[in-house]
Amino acid sequence: MAKVNFKTYLGNWQRWGVIILVFLTLETSVLSIEQAQWITPQPSLTLVLAISVLTGWILSKSRLSGAVAHSLAMVLGVTITIWQAATLLTSPESTTRVGQLASDLQSWWQAVTAAEPSQGTIHFAVFLIFFTWIMGYVSTWYVLRRENAWIAVSLSGITILVNLGNLPKQQLDFFFFYTLAALLLIGMTNLAKHYYWFKKHGVIYPNRVGLFFMTLLVCLSLIAGSAAWDTSQGRFERLENVINSKTLWRKDVEKYFGNLLASVPTKQPFFGADDNSTLLFGDSSFDQGNELQFIVITEHPAYWRTRVYDNYSSWGWTSSAISERALKQGLSQLGNGDISKLSEITYEVVPKVTTDMVFTTGEFVSSDIPVSLHTLVPQSFSIDLDIPPPDTSVPPDVASFVQSLTSVRVSTGGVSPEVLQQLLPENLILNSFSASQSVGNEFTSEPSLVNTQPNTVEVTRRLGGNSNMVAVTSAYLLKSDQRYRVTTTISSATPEDLSKAGNNYPAAVTDYYLQLPQSLPARVKSLSETITKEAATPYDKVLTVKSYLSQLQYRLTVKAPPEGMHGVDHFLFIQKTGNCVQFASAMAVMLRSVGIPTRMATGYVPGEYDVTTGGFALTAKERHAWPEVYFPGYGWIGFEATPGVNSEGEVAPVESVAFQGEPIWLDWDSNQWREWLQWQSGLEPQEREEWLAIMGWGEEELEEWMSWLETQEQLDSNIVEQQLKASGATTDSPGKLGLILFFSISGIFVVATLWIVFRRRKKRFAKPDYAATIYYKMCRLASLGRLGPRPYQTPFEYCAGLSLAFPRQAEALDTIVQMYVERRYSSGQEMMLRERRKLQKSWRAVKRSLIKRLFRLKY
Repeated sequence: MAKVNFKTYLGNWQRWGVIILVFLTLETSVLSIEQAQWITPQPSLTLVLAISVLTGWILSKSRLSGAVAHSLAMVLGVTITIWQAATLLTSPESTTRVGQLASDLQSWWQAVTAAEPSQGTIHFAVFLIFFTWIMGYVSTWYVLRRENAWIAVSLSGITILVNLGNLPKQQLDFFFFYTLAALLLIGMTNLAKHYYWFKKHGVIYPNRVGLFFMTLLVCLSLIAGSAAWDTSQGRFERLENVINSKTLWRKDVEKYFGNLLASVPTKQPFFGADDNSTLLFGDSSFDQGNELQFIVITEHPAYWRTRVYDNYSSWGWTSSAISERALKQGLSQLGNGDISKLSEITYEVVPKVTTDMVFTTGEFVSSDIPVSLHTLVPQSFSIDLDIPPPDTSVPPDVASFVQSLTSVRVSTGGVSPEVLQQLLPENLILNSFSASQSVGNEFTSEPSLVNTQPNTVEVTRRLGGNSNMVAVTSAYLLKSDQRYRVTTTISSATPEDLSKAGNNYPAAVTDYYLQLPQSLPARVKSLSETITKEAATPYDKVLTVKSYLSQLQYRLTVKAPPEGMHGVDHFLFIQKTGNCVQFASAMAVMLRSVGIPTRMATGYVPGEYDVTTGGFALTAKERHAWPEVYFPGYGWIGFEATPGVNSEGEVAPVESVAFQGEPIWLDWDSNQWREWLQWQSGLEPQEREEWLAIMGWGEEELEEWMSWLETQEQLDSNIVEQQLKASGATTDSPGKLGLILFFSISGIFVVATLWIVFRRRKKRFAKPDYAATIYYKMCRLASLGRLGPRPYQTPFEYCAGLSLAFPRQAEALDTIVQMYVERRYSSGQEMMLRERRKLQKSWRAVKRSLIKRLFRLKY
């Protein structure tokens, strides 16, 4: 049996260079997962990767078939996975760690099959461990057995992109190291492949050539890595929107994985529309916090709505049954009915969190991304005609229809389909009815339309306009900085307009927005009626309730009301302090108590203008709740129920002038004046005249204020520029750093290359081995055409063989070989200029012939 050479078994330096680069390429993605710390405690994925790469190397060197080797790798991978996962568990006394692992995985599978959020993170740890093993083994096997580096590059690339896509931007540095390692791996694999080919065909392959190639490869990899790192900082928003609009199914997939990984903490803030489905009285997350969440770029600062609620209960607010309708980007949602004095505005929202919420103000029209419109399902009423009217459980118009239907049924003994349709109001749709038909002395319950005696009728409200829209959400999850544009219509109704609006409310509005639970204490309604008894119009009642609530104390942190007690009753009569949720809820309930349709809205106040972004920054402090009141002819109008904040450091909510009838501009500071003037500059002339009439100004005064605004903006710009110069900062985008790095490395590479070329050209004539250099070049070029020297041939024998292949260049070949032999065994004297020129001329002639032979051209 032949003795195995251990050095031969280990392989040469190219093979080990490839193995090390495989490990480094995969380690960049594995290390990014470990640094993210998705779970605690977490397994040692680096150790698993090292063992898998070592296993792949050993099995690839063995003579086992692929099927046997892969089977052994799978068994070992499962063993490593169980071992690593078991170390994360603390075993109880009654079972082992492996037993507990099996029990936890069984519980997870039951939750998944039941479509419920999974508990625990051990299943995620098992997935990470086994995936790391498979990635390391398969990548090493393909590189060493198939000389294919793309499997390792692809697996690591997909892993790092998925991981970094769910991490903040600060973690993107890993992508630079991945690109660098991946390019080096591809280059090293090809270098090793050509090295074996040269060795197999007996071609001399100097080590300095490999060193030069690796130096060049490192420089190119640094340039490409810098470019990739800089590109990863940017966003291709149009491309993202096109891709996302064509893959709307992704949101369902993301929701599924949200259940699958429910216990794995997110690394990016996430605000989902489903998280706002209920609004609790004990919610203290409003009006506080400095975390930047959104930026709104607009000329019309407003209250930005994310959701509205119609159903009040003792513990908070919810929405009634909702239906969703998809709306493609660019399409308009029309149907504002008879609403007047509407102005169309367009604004841009830049999320700083992952979200599917779309900001609206006024009535939604369209967006440049596909969205889902969430609207209340039209109410249906099932009427039992055997119950004597009036039925107080149905709206007045439905009760009137029932009374008319009952009268006709009694007087005629039946109702024909034509009469039924005539009695049906325009805003109701007949769904079905159950009738009894006389057959002798018996009655059968059948939907017959002849001689019918209906005893049960079901009708549905016909909806019109956007009065029952609850929320607008994106069709896919929006990542941080993935901006979108929205067009809405806002009301420019004046206080005089609202005072004259009256109380002729549509039935589709009163069906939902007058709802109050029967358990609401009577003293809430009594208080509402008492304080509004002198108010002549619904608008006056709104201002009266608002004024009454301003006497109560604002407080950031609140507690939920005691069990079984109504939140509004507890706030008005016992606690008498609260945050925006308590104030807005109290105003909505009190107005409903006096017959004014009102709904709860949550979202954000306008925020503070940020000079650096050119938009209004919305932090957690700007998250807010307020009531919206319906006025016939003008739609929903928002009012600020929360009084100014007295706590130092907190900002009172900014209120639009249309939200109240008193001159609040008398107390404005310079920032509020600037916001208002910026908004005025974007109004139509007619709207501006109406506002000037409210303010009591003339055109000259407005022009003076506009000049003041321009001066202030110029001063702000100068101050910011001076501060940036003083701090050494720059107003350029962060991507400039990547460009500077890219061009710096490129410049260094170009200079280094030119220097190397210059040195080589300078020294090749001065060195006595110039003839040897020409000879080696000739041998390498001839080898590419399968005419390389054989190990047993002398230079003269090799020259004779080449002369047979290239008879026209026999003299030139003889010159090259003769000078090579002379210089090789000479005493090191410098080559004469005449000899150098002759050698150059011979080499040019031979080189042309070899290249033509290489490309199969006739010479």
